[in-house]
Amino acid sequence: SSSSSSSPSLEQWEYPMVAHPKLDAKHNQLMTAGYMPSPLGGLIQYGVFTGDDSDAKKTPHKPFQFRMPGPLPPAIPFMHDMAITEHYTIFVDSSMEFAMPFGEGGTGPILKYNSARNFSFGVVPRFATSEKDIMWFHLDHPMVCNHIANAWEDPNDPDTIIFHAPVTYEAIDIFEHVGYWGKMTEFRLHLPTRTITKHQFDDASSISTEFPRVRDTLIGYPSRYAYTVRHGAQRTNISGLAKWDLYDRKLVAEIDFGPNESTVGLVGEPQFVPRRTPRADHHVDVGKAEKDEAEDEDDGYVLTTTMRPDHSTWLCIYDAKTFSSEPLACVRARERFPFGLHGAWRNLEDL
Repeated sequence: SSSSSSSPSLEQWEYPMVAHPKLDAKHNQLMTAGYMPSPLGGLIQYGVFTGDDSDAKKTPHKPFQFRMPGPLPPAIPFMHDMAITEHYTIFVDSSMEFAMPFGEGGTGPILKYNSARNFSFGVVPRFATSEKDIMWFHLDHPMVCNHIANAWEDPNDPDTIIFHAPVTYEAIDIFEHVGYWGKMTEFRLHLPTRTITKHQFDDASSISTEFPRVRDTLIGYPSRYAYTVRHGAQRTNISGLAKWDLYDRKLVAEIDFGPNESTVGLVGEPQFVPRRTPRADHHVDVGKAEKDEAEDEDDGYVLTTTMRPDHSTWLCIYDAKTFSSEPLACVRARERFPFGLHGAWRNLEDL
């Protein structure tokens, strides 16, 4: 177990871990949370892992546990993703909950939508030591946020956190259909006043989208572009990809795989790969408020998997800058990948 005198190691983390821990490439620090659902409501454990070259070695961190502010028990909120900025970690208390008892003995859904549970953001300093350090921001309505594009501290106002994600406000059943997926939205959290302002992206009203990704080295810092999957007109299959401008809150381009969704199959989470290697690309600073600093942020490729009706899986590579609908290459995988598979790009020299 971890001690109070040092940050935990992965071997010492005796707790579940969310699907999306966040790595700060600039400081070589990994922030994560673990969720332990139970009939009593469950606890979330938050911790920071630090690399050998991290400046956080001078600031040991001891994990702490907390509960979400919503109704507990028996309701247990579903927190699948989290966000970071350079100095804060953000938790999301969604209106999705675990169904208790789990799956009604194996015959019912694992998750359910609770329209009576309003959405909350929890913001905590990165090296906080107690749940008392969490600042809660409450919306006056329910909302679902499964995956987060990015978050950062406003370069013009460090007391404001800018948060981007696809969200939805309607009842959903993720096991019956995929039409619940959200609309790209920006939230601004003002720390001194605990207030929230919300802006839905231009063009977002007509596009359902999910699985947002940004350039990995910019997680927690200003990033202009995000890449997502998008739904077709029938909202049954995922018919393409979308590129978003997070600064101007607008759709940049789309890749449409065609109107015949029965032949397209399902498209997996997009992954940005820089044209330069990650070692040469350690941290691209685009966070000085001048937008022209982001000119080369999208210099690279977008990789995605397509799961086709014949049960084959293909890895397709697109130019991230031009976002041309013509792939640079498509390679058939030896094995079938499951839909919704998350991924990360690593050079062989980094493994």
